[in-house]
Amino acid sequence: MKEKKSKDQIIEELRQRIAKLEKLEAEHKKVEEALKESEERYRSIVENSHAGILIVGEDYKFIYVNDELCRILKYSREKIIGHDFREFLDEESKQLVADRYIKRQRGEKVPSRYEFNVVQKNGEKRRVEISSTVIKDSAGKVRTVAQILDITERKKAEKEIKHLNLILLAIRKVNQLIAREKDRDRLLSGACDTLIKTRGYYTAWITIFDESGGLVTATEAGLGVKFLPMIEQLKCGELPDCTRKALNQSEIVVIKNPLSICIDCIMVENCTDGIGTMAVRLEYGERIYGVLHVTVPVGFLMDKKEQSLFKEVTGDLALALYSIELEAERKKTEKELQESEKKYRQLIKISPDAVYVHSDRKIVFVNPAMMEFLGAANPEDLIGKPISDIIHPDYLRIVEERDRNIEQKGERVPLLEEKFIRLDGTMINGEAAAAPLIYQGKPAILVVIRDITEHKRLEQQREKARKEAEFYADVLGHDVGNINQIISGYLYLLENAKDEETRKKNIKGIKKSIEKSKRLAESIKILKTIKDTKIERFDLNKSIERSIKKIKAYFDRKIEVKLNIDKKYYVK
Repeated sequence: MKEKKSKDQIIEELRQRIAKLEKLEAEHKKVEEALKESEERYRSIVENSHAGILIVGEDYKFIYVNDELCRILKYSREKIIGHDFREFLDEESKQLVADRYIKRQRGEKVPSRYEFNVVQKNGEKRRVEISSTVIKDSAGKVRTVAQILDITERKKAEKEIKHLNLILLAIRKVNQLIAREKDRDRLLSGACDTLIKTRGYYTAWITIFDESGGLVTATEAGLGVKFLPMIEQLKCGELPDCTRKALNQSEIVVIKNPLSICIDCIMVENCTDGIGTMAVRLEYGERIYGVLHVTVPVGFLMDKKEQSLFKEVTGDLALALYSIELEAERKKTEKELQESEKKYRQLIKISPDAVYVHSDRKIVFVNPAMMEFLGAANPEDLIGKPISDIIHPDYLRIVEERDRNIEQKGERVPLLEEKFIRLDGTMINGEAAAAPLIYQGKPAILVVIRDITEHKRLEQQREKARKEAEFYADVLGHDVGNINQIISGYLYLLENAKDEETRKKNIKGIKKSIEKSKRLAESIKILKTIKDTKIERFDLNKSIERSIKKIKAYFDRKIEVKLNIDKKYYVK
């Protein structure tokens, strides 16, 4: 039997229980305050989060949304709470999000993080990333708690970066093509193909014009047979507005909406909504070669980096065209030079004038006439010799001074009469003209010599003839003058004769003078023959002996002639 508690004991127990309850109540209040504080903290975090936070019930409807989600959707909280979340998704995303929502509610394993599109109040689509999970409330109901980030700008930036990287890749590949391709048409075709293969641009086409504006060539990528009508139009001189504008300005021509702006262009049928066009001329220095056109997503059209890269690739292509043009001109010039050199080599080879080239004062080339001029059998007899070996010492200083003038002024010099030394040591005269030359990549001097041996001989003959003419003029002037005076005297006497005998005597005198004139002419002929005859050394002793024999033979009596000559005498 239990002992009956006293009143005091009961009061003490009650007092202890009250104290315990008060303690529990105080602890409960602390927990409540902590919970409240925690709730306020998390609510503050949720409300001020940069992510949109939401809770969806079992009926697809929003139970809770924070301010950020309202901002993302551009709806007020009242227009979202209680509404089906599918109302705020685009058609593409509705099925995906709903399917994963149902599976998650069932407890099936689905990705907790993925992307989809939401539609704002103004109809604009935004790309979002969701991270979600499920919880049960106090009543045991399953709730989906999710966090949404608006990644539209990030996606746009990623897309831009990807696009720009594709453009950079295209530029790199185009530059690689430029480095190895030296044919203009293959370069342009390859450039267009490269620009679209990297997916940087949808289509690309290039038109090249001559200086008068006529079409030279056109190539494309991404258009195929659809480009043929444009080629025919360009051949007729009809240019699209974008091409004409691009040719007349250095800035890029940008067309955001070709479907509404380029309605008269035959290329408009190749355009689609959301695709724009850029065109810029290919120019290097003062030379404008043509225009490069590309189509690109409208979102990239006005981007400064996009336009800068587009200008860069056109600049690279223009430089390549300029280089190809220069190379073509160089090859043409080189071919012309080769043909010219071949022609002039042939001319020099068959030239009657002696030609030689010397570099560093040594002979490096001779033509056949030069070999003949100096009596050489082979070119090797002369090539490598110093020019001092073939030039007479009396003319060496003049020649050296001439060569210095050529080297300093780079100009040809007038004719200079020189005396040359043949290989056999004999001297030969020549007139030489000289000019600067590049021979086998080195500075040299070209010398052309005309053999003036015959010229000198003719000069001597002319001088001889001049002196003979003076001599004959003196002879004729004196002797013929005397005869003429005699004849004049006889004519005077004849005119004044009184009888026949006197006249006959005067006529006889005239005839005699005429005969004398004839003999004078014959004597001059004989004298000229003697002058033209080669005079050899005359043996005076033999001549005297011949004269003695003739004298003895002339007289009929015996004559003795004694010579006292102790040596031989000659007359030159």
